[in-house]
Amino acid sequence: MSASTTPQTAAPDAMTCSSVVIADLKAWLQGHGVSLEHFGIHYYGPEEGHGVVAAKAFVQGEHTLDIPFRLTMNVHSALASDLAAVFSNETNLADIEILALHLMYEKQKGTASFWAPFIRSLPATFDTPIFWTDEPFNALKGTNVSLLASMMKQQIVADYTSIHTPIFQKYPALFHRASLTMQEYKWALSVIWSRAFGITKGGQYLQVLCPAMDMFNHDVLLNRPLDDFIVFDEQTQVRRPARPARCRAMESMFRCFATGYTSTASPTRRSTFATGRTRTQSSCTRTDLSFPATHAAASTFGSMYLRTTRTTSSKRCCSTRTT
Repeated sequence: MSASTTPQTAAPDAMTCSSVVIADLKAWLQGHGVSLEHFGIHYYGPEEGHGVVAAKAFVQGEHTLDIPFRLTMNVHSALASDLAAVFSNETNLADIEILALHLMYEKQKGTASFWAPFIRSLPATFDTPIFWTDEPFNALKGTNVSLLASMMKQQIVADYTSIHTPIFQKYPALFHRASLTMQEYKWALSVIWSRAFGITKGGQYLQVLCPAMDMFNHDVLLNRPLDDFIVFDEQTQVRRPARPARCRAMESMFRCFATGYTSTASPTRRSTFATGRTRTQSSCTRTDLSFPATHAAASTFGSMYLRTTRTTSSKRCCSTRTT
């Protein structure tokens, strides 16, 4: 087993905090009928965050995890939340803005939120150009990443100012302006861009934030379009890999095939979700890229479950950070 797939030694405080987060998330999932028998959540240290590993060997085609749809965050859960009246009045909001508002509001609620254990397991920060200060950002000067990131930062400011600020002002009983800053909006967008799955439910395309599945690693080594690996069965309403492979116990589990992937997200947003640095790790090049995974989960709508199936046995090369 490579060092990159082994939980790292971290500061005691970080490990204690991580252990509490993992324990709370597992208890919440199990309390809602999720079986945790065949997978584990490991802490890889402050640079890596949390990741899901197989607790047993998986044979070809065997699915790894079922998550009830009701545990996910999506436009449907937003429309049924405390913000139902807001979304009923604000009819021109794009789905990603609805999901971002939903996520920020539920985070603001703290432990009172139904999704509190899930939200606490999400990354606290993202090391991407839209968060960088001027000094490190200027190192990108003259590159396409610099141009696209600058455009994206301007668009985020415009959207926050023209969309979210008026809503916060219009509904002061729901939104605490002091906590819903521009940085918080960037955080919510970054969570969605890096961790949302795309599914089709009842003919409607939905971006879904799915507990535990969001910790499945990104695999940047498979230089093939994602659609080559995923097929959708109309009869069973299950999406599964076309070419499943076996997986060894204690191996990282993957969900996103970033390289060669074409997203429905804006090219600017897709291109700027990168840290702009690479490093060598366990005989592979680690590129800190996180693209939205819009087809990486399958949905069983008859029983309202999201299902993922093991598709690769590659090494851990790009983390989904949860720090």
